[in-house]
Amino acid sequence: MIQLSDEQLNNLDKEALVIIVSSLQDQLLALQSQLDHANAQLSDNNRQIELLTEQIRIMNQRFFGLKSMASSLCLILSTKLNT
Repeated sequence: MIQLSDEQLNNLDKEALVIIVSSLQDQLLALQSQLDHANAQLSDNNRQIELLTEQIRIMNQRFFGLKSMASSLCLILSTKLNT
């Protein structure tokens, strides 16, 4: 991309300036569209992370909950058998 100096910009005629501004507007719209798409994708990814985190929490709760329940039952049975 060519960068024009202030002097070069001041020497441009109106038609050239209109073309430059129009091109910049098109680029800005394209960038805004890309940003909107990226933000939507980020939002979707964050939601998926939340769902996966919740699934992990539930799985851990089930696994460790059942494991600790089994340990408690074994301890109770062992205590009752010894008395």
